[in-house]
Amino acid sequence: MKRILSCILLFSLLIVALTSCFPLPEPTPADFANDSQPVIDNETPYVYVQITKNEEAYLDDTLTEMFWGDCPYSYLTERHGNKIIRHYSNGEKDLYYTVFSLTNNQLYYIFLTPDGNGDYLMEHYLVADIRYDHSLQDWIYAHDLPSKIIGNALPDFCYKEYYSFEEIEKEFTAKWKYYDRLCYEADLESYLEYRSTRDENGKPIVTAFYRTLQAITFDVFYKKDGMKIANSGLYCYDILFYANGGGTLHYRHFIYGAGQKYTVDQDVTVELTAEEILNLQSVMKSNDFDNIPTWNPEEFDGFDGETTYIFASRSGSPSEHLISMWESTPNYGIYQIRTAIEELVRQRIEVTSGSVYVDYNNIVG
Repeated sequence: MKRILSCILLFSLLIVALTSCFPLPEPTPADFANDSQPVIDNETPYVYVQITKNEEAYLDDTLTEMFWGDCPYSYLTERHGNKIIRHYSNGEKDLYYTVFSLTNNQLYYIFLTPDGNGDYLMEHYLVADIRYDHSLQDWIYAHDLPSKIIGNALPDFCYKEYYSFEEIEKEFTAKWKYYDRLCYEADLESYLEYRSTRDENGKPIVTAFYRTLQAITFDVFYKKDGMKIANSGLYCYDILFYANGGGTLHYRHFIYGAGQKYTVDQDVTVELTAEEILNLQSVMKSNDFDNIPTWNPEEFDGFDGETTYIFASRSGSPSEHLISMWESTPNYGIYQIRTAIEELVRQRIEVTSGSVYVDYNNIVG
């Protein structure tokens, strides 16, 4: 009996030793299908997993081959595993997609189309992180948004600690340069003209000046010789806060023309009530205007689109501040401040041009 027990003990120790030398494979995440064929599953959560740079490069190469070679989805699954596919309808088109993990808190959203033979072909793919929630929300299920899969972690290049002081200073200086260039191209008057005014007692009349500029690449549309033409536009909202509690809103819309200059298309000034001023002050405070950076490393890189600048000159500290962002979204204070001003313009001014206020789809075929 002792010999049997000893054998069992030795066998158990041998099993432990072998398994330590040859570890069991990691379990496959739940968002991989066990079936070898494409599987539609709209419920199982996608899982973000840490992958290596080599694995990411291999996935990049595969997607590049598929994009140019019209390869079936099975070509991808043979190399990287059979990820489940979502079937989503946005009311206009049936959409199919899957999600793969990338390094640095990023995801691949791969959009597919049925090939009619039980497989799928890749239409396009997108590298996304949690900043893309707003742009993806009409194309995928809410539970598949990047923030739902990853949480609140951003790529490392979205944090200022990623950059040297010299790099931050360069970006900061560039934002002021672009803002000043827009002011020059639109022949905008200096804010000092407003801040220097005094009453009969020598006290400042204007306690705060806010200038919001939004440059939009494709802003005004018209037809010429049967062709649809677009011009860039610039919106300028100058808001003055007076010491007596009132204020003014000076709205201007410019169209970019010859000589690298903007031409005024609409120019309207309205008086603001104390209540409207208080509402604007509340928006500034609730969105922490003073702590919004001049250059935000979370800003996307890209061309065209729109860029917003908001400059402030006020009594108190800090007396001057500039914030800016290309293609801001509702997640950011600069977007909330600008759209609050736009809403005030809609209430007080009949705007006649510009894509922010005019639906050109109903005007130009």
